Amino acid sequence: MKKKFLLSLLSGGLALSAFAQAPLSLPFVAKDTLYATTDFTHSNTVQAKVLFSADLNYVINLETGDSALAKGNHDFTGYLPINGSSSYGYIIVNHEITNTRNDILGDGGGMTVFEVQKDANGEWQTLGSYKNVDFTGVGDDFSHTRTAQIALGKALFFDPVLSGNQERSCASCHKPEQGFSDARVRSDNFTSDATLGRNTPSLLNVAFQQSFFWDGRVSSLEEQVKDVTLNPSELHGNFDTAALRLKNSAAYRALFEAAFPNSRYAQINGAAIQKAIAAYERSLIALNSPFDQYMRGSLNALPKKAEQGFNLFMGKALCSTCHFFPLFNGTVPPHYRKTENEVLGLASSAQNKTLDQDSGKYLISLTPLHIRSFKTSGLRNLSQTAPYMHNGAYPDLKSVIEFYNRGGGQAFHFEVENQTLPADSLGLNMQEVEALVSFLECLNDTSTKFQIPSQLPAIPGTSDRRKLGGAY
Repeated sequence: MKKKFLLSLLSGGLALSAFAQAPLSLPFVAKDTLYATTDFTHSNTVQAKVLFSADLNYVINLETGDSALAKGNHDFTGYLPINGSSSYGYIIVNHEITNTRNDILGDGGGMTVFEVQKDANGEWQTLGSYKNVDFTGVGDDFSHTRTAQIALGKALFFDPVLSGNQERSCASCHKPEQGFSDARVRSDNFTSDATLGRNTPSLLNVAFQQSFFWDGRVSSLEEQVKDVTLNPSELHGNFDTAALRLKNSAAYRALFEAAFPNSRYAQINGAAIQKAIAAYERSLIALNSPFDQYMRGSLNALPKKAEQGFNLFMGKALCSTCHFFPLFNGTVPPHYRKTENEVLGLASSAQNKTLDQDSGKYLISLTPLHIRSFKTSGLRNLSQTAPYMHNGAYPDLKSVIEFYNRGGGQAFHFEVENQTLPADSLGLNMQEVEALVSFLECLNDTSTKFQIPSQLPAIPGTSDRRKLGGAY
């Protein structure tokens, strides 16, 4: 069974190892090795020291004037406070390329940013860390400044400062605890007097996608950020207005300078905001599911029913003809440079009584072939992202599978002449449906945690209105 399972999987294309890197991992150094500390390039910083241990538990102490050098390395650490605080801020570690370090870390140098805060006992705790990653195939060069951009993007993502009323943020609809979706059929619009037209898609693993939104109307995350920010139904924002607010914040000015050193983006503008939030979104990688663990050699990670479900996925159930390994979305192998859209003939509800009237990609292309055409979404972390489909009409996986098992919209006598889904029944019995669900549940990565900031950078005159993550 295992051999058949692996053969079936490998026929899907690209090796999983290319996507299995951990982007938010702690730098690994020899136990109790202490690296150099020095002032960071901001006037309001203090000296710091960072102690890493081999078991990946680590202690951070901030002691003004304390400095040490070990192993002949040239790693420099500085503390950048948020809101001028002596108990909450960032540790920035710049790693120079050395043979010793490269042997230990397996990287080529770069930067790591640690978000730290003192607890009630006065001990420093780490809220999160951001490390350089070589995203092979993404087409984006992660330079030494990329992690500082991630830290800035994270603050902006959870800050309603970009919205027209300073009450709504990206996190209003993309919640970490919901796989960066929102567990609603459709989110409220900006004025809360109606809902948006489509279900909120997850942002997990968007670094590996080639198009964005259900209709695939943009091809970069920077464009996605711009679209949402300016959309009057979503954030209803204005980049020039937001930039003026951010320039009024000493904390944000420091974050922009760290993220975009010696660059026009450090002056704070719409393009810099887009780049920073896109950098944060690219860091949202969750690829440590039981399925991934199985593929790395942990053969007990998948139950037998899930193995059966995978073979159904790749075979009888025809799922893999649209949801391609290893991300199980519409990004097409072998080069993974194109994203497919499909016409399924979805119903307006899980009762499959009436055809959904959303014209999909046709509204962008005005090509009849694209009527009711939607991007093939990913199947990872589905336990966090229900309800499903572009209209949020299907509350659970069994209702989705039943729609496919029957043959899509045409099987329910909907007039969908351009349906790309075969209209004949898959013939799955209840045990096979349950096996498919078991496999899909094994694509959930519950071990990767994404921490939210503990507070927002101060902006004079806005603190009373801005709520972390947005008010609604």
